[in-house]
Amino acid sequence: MDPTPDSVWFWAVLGLSLLLGVMAVIPIGGADMPVVISLLNSYSGIAACAAGFAINNNILIVAGSLVGASGIILTNIMCKAMNRSLANVLFSGFGAVKQGKAIEGEVKPISVEDAYYYPRSCQQCLLRTGLWYGCRTGTARCEGTRRNS
Repeated sequence: MDPTPDSVWFWAVLGLSLLLGVMAVIPIGGADMPVVISLLNSYSGIAACAAGFAINNNILIVAGSLVGASGIILTNIMCKAMNRSLANVLFSGFGAVKQGKAIEGEVKPISVEDAYYYPRSCQQCLLRTGLWYGCRTGTARCEGTRRNS
């Protein structure tokens, strides 16, 4: 096997690696994505450690080992926090068909003016903000009187 970039084997392995990586990450849902990112970060540390062994570089071996171990530990902590196993996080999206829920109740149309006056008619309005992996989310919950129009 010729390891130069002009080799057919190089491009075949590169293409298969890309296909395997994309196909492994596509079925992962939104809440499971931080676990998968932590796992992929751990894999990068393990790859750096292997590269350190290949070129006989002790610093790269130690740094890669630390990154790989911390990524695995963080992945394990997040899986325990969600009460799920790593296999369940990685493979639960394969073959899953999402069923739409039937709408219960009545849908009430709302105008722009009603959308403006709705928060003002509340007796108490709570604005909660949070930070989750760089995405700012804000939710407003109104407890009190509501307009029924």
